[in-house]
Parts: sequence; C-alpha cells; structure tokens
Amino acid sequence: MRSKQIIFIPLVVLLFTSCALGHRHNYHDTIANIAASGNITVALATHDQRQYILSGQSAPEYVGMRRGGFGNPFNITTVSGKPLAEDITTSICNSLSAKGYKAVAVSVVHSDTRDKVIEKMKQSESKRLLLVTLNEWQSDTSINTGLSYNVRLEVLDSNGHKLAEKIIKGDDNFRSSVWAWDPLAEGREAIHKAFKEKLEALLNSGEVLKTLQ
Repeated sequence: MRSKQIIFIPLVVLLFTSCALGHRHNYHDTIANIAASGNITVALATHDQRQYILSGQSAPEYVGMRRGGFGNPFNITTVSGKPLAEDITTSICNSLSAKGYKAVAVSVVHSDTRDKVIEKMKQSESKRLLLVTLNEWQSDTSINTGLSYNVRLEVLDSNGHKLAEKIIKGDDNFRSSVWAWDPLAEGREAIHKAFKEKLEALLNSGEVLKTLQ
C-alpha cells in the first residue's frame, strides 16, 4: 500500500504542476535576435488595443485560453502576472540592449490614446521611438494550439514623425505530436517559440533596421 502512495503522490504533483503552468505563458524573458547593433537611445512602448481588453472583458495579462474536455475555456495569463504589453516591452528592450542600444521602457496603458502614448515616448528624449500596437494576440489550446495575432511596429524619430512601419498578422496552427501526453506543455513551447519569431519578424524588417543603424 505504501509503495502505491509513493508512486501516486509524485504523479499528483506532476499533474498539478502541469495544469498550473498550462494556465500561464512566458513572454517577459524572450531575447530576439536583432540583425543590427548600435548605441543610440531607443524608447519603446507597447500599446494594447485588443478589443476584449479595451472592453474590460479580459484583463491586460490575458494571453489566450485552453479548453477542457468538453471544450470549456480557461483563461491563460502571463507567467509574470504583468500585462502582456509590459512583458512585450521588457522582451524587446532586453533584445535591443543585447545589441548595444540604450533601451528605455515607456509605461503606457490600454486606455491611453495614441497621441498620449507618443507624447510619453517623446519625453524620454530618445533618438528613436518604437511603438508596438497590439491589435490581436491570443492562443487557443485543446489538443492542438492556435495563435491569432495582429501586431504593428512603428519607428518614429524624436519628434514623433514616422520613419518605418511593419505589420504582421495571421492565424497559425501548431499540431501536437501523435504521442503527446501533455498538449498544454507542447502548446506553451510552441507559443514561446512563435513569440520570438514574431518579434524577429517585426524588428528585422528591412525598413525598420535602416532606422536603427
């Protein structure tokens, strides 16, 4: 009887840990590989304009959902517990810093107007202003995982005039392996990898790179 308990307890812990992590995705410590380097000051802000955030339907830290056995959805939030927009800003700033740039994170909220966001960025007196507008970003995991996204990156000069723009949007699907015992874990890994790829698609756009060099 005791041997069964010894086996059972670790399994319970493993299942509990898996379920807990399944409700959270990691966005705050991604380092994107930027194909440029420099030492100029770059201010960055991420403006969350997802409709379900603006309406108050979902909290700013919401990043998607996972579905139970009957298709019933459970919210997935950020590992950091912070708004997704803040995590994105942190990851891009760290990515820029890794390439020598003096990255400045500018705090904004979803209720700010675009003009107010740009004004906050201008106050940093940075040479370049990077504005990320998050129009859509949410994953959906059951057996497989889907990701819907619509993100715009604008590069502005110190006066707020646009120099470059890159938009990425789409609906990606990531299939779990045939023998997957934990689709939630595979979904987390797929989204984490996709997030890095999306950041690199934004930052390594030819027009964007020109403004950073």
